[in-house]
Amino acid sequence: YGVIMTKATETLTKSEAQELATAVEQEAIRIRDSEQTLDHSYARLGILLDRFQKVAAWRALECHSFAGYLASLRDRFGRKQSQLYTYTEVANKLLPIAGEDGLNKMGVSKAIELVRAARRAHREVTPELVAVAQDADVSIKELKMRAFDAYNLKHDASVKGTWYDFGGG
Repeated sequence: YGVIMTKATETLTKSEAQELATAVEQEAIRIRDSEQTLDHSYARLGILLDRFQKVAAWRALECHSFAGYLASLRDRFGRKQSQLYTYTEVANKLLPIAGEDGLNKMGVSKAIELVRAARRAHREVTPELVAVAQDADVSIKELKMRAFDAYNLKHDASVKGTWYDFGGG
């Protein structure tokens, strides 16, 4: 990437400022696209782990248990065992409703929110909410709000929000 380095007191021409703005925007697009790819990759990992668990594949690998296999993944790939269990649980709950393509389409972040809301309400995930989650125009925040409304859950203060730094101490 052609990064433009300037001193803080240096004034840029309009052309230089536009070039810098273009570089910023291109990098932001690359990051967004990478995050989306990663979110879908974790959904795919959950699908594979769910199958691995269901067929007890760890036995053929001489692992003591599925938990032992997840511990080995944790050690080799730096993901917490609880995260790996979450991906597995999400796939287990949503594959019958959404299928592999549907789960991949929504990504793991939306899938986790659906499963959490349903668990909190002691209900099953609905096909209607799965369809909402698969809509690329629906944000995770919006999906969470819709799931809370669908399950008549109370919105609480622990819901992530937007934080602003107004300076100061």
